[in-house]
Amino acid sequence: MRIILIIGNYLESEAYKLLPQPLVLHRTLTHPDAELHPQKHVELVDRLVKGDEHVLIESYSEYIFWALLKAVADGRLSEDDLDIIFVDESTDTSSTAKRIFFTKHGLLSDSNPLPYCDWFAIRDELLTRPEPQMALFE
Repeated sequence: MRIILIIGNYLESEAYKLLPQPLVLHRTLTHPDAELHPQKHVELVDRLVKGDEHVLIESYSEYIFWALLKAVADGRLSEDDLDIIFVDESTDTSSTAKRIFFTKHGLLSDSNPLPYCDWFAIRDELLTRPEPQMALFE
């Protein structure tokens, strides 16, 4: 199993240069967060982690991001089986892609690589719940 999360627009960037090679994908999910409630973002990650497919996810969902890191921290997903690439679209003329590094404990190596929302409040919500199926909203 391998999960690749692209945060941003993959097709409009050079993120493909950062993808592991050789790359064989079983499934590509393009912005699943657009149609799903945030609780379902977490459930989607739980299902993917339990599977054995190689999946590329293109998403802006901070819930998917932190749920994947929580899966690493819980030992349900190896850090070697997860790649996270952030596409910075802050300029009008181009976008840049950078790999997000994290530890085997699901901790980010950079302080806050994703500046456009309150990512850490969501992280705290996910990391304080021990059960794999987390109810973020009652």
